[in-house]
Amino acid sequence: MIQIKRRMDMIINALKADSRFEGVRFIREFTAGFTETPIRGFLASVCVTSTELSEGYLGGLALSGARGDMYTADAEIRIYAPAGQNGSGLSEIAGDMLKVIRESDSDNIVTELKAGSIEFDPNLSAVFRRVSLRLEFVVNGEENND
Repeated sequence: MIQIKRRMDMIINALKADSRFEGVRFIREFTAGFTETPIRGFLASVCVTSTELSEGYLGGLALSGARGDMYTADAEIRIYAPAGQNGSGLSEIAGDMLKVIRESDSDNIVTELKAGSIEFDPNLSAVFRRVSLRLEFVVNGEENND
């Protein structure tokens, strides 16, 4: 799980470094910290929704094949906005996130990337959009020991 967290941190750090997301607060879902309710500004909740590990992976051509463990992880970033704003700005933020994630993926580990429709969360009294991504990467034996 450390390998997946490390890769997700790289993606989130790229988003945080981009000036388009200055007004967005990023949090990990299921953390010990509290989230204000109702939501007062843009909030991006990051969560890994599923993981899979295929041990002993050998891929590519025989001469340059990658050997190690193949990780697949599905992740989600829920971008929340106050309900009183009716989702104003969510589409722009989601679209910008798709661009930044794609552009910052220098290792080509993001194999699927999409934004969902605007939804309402009655528990937080907020509207949100999901940005969903799938990560696939191979970790060799030396990296697994980190």
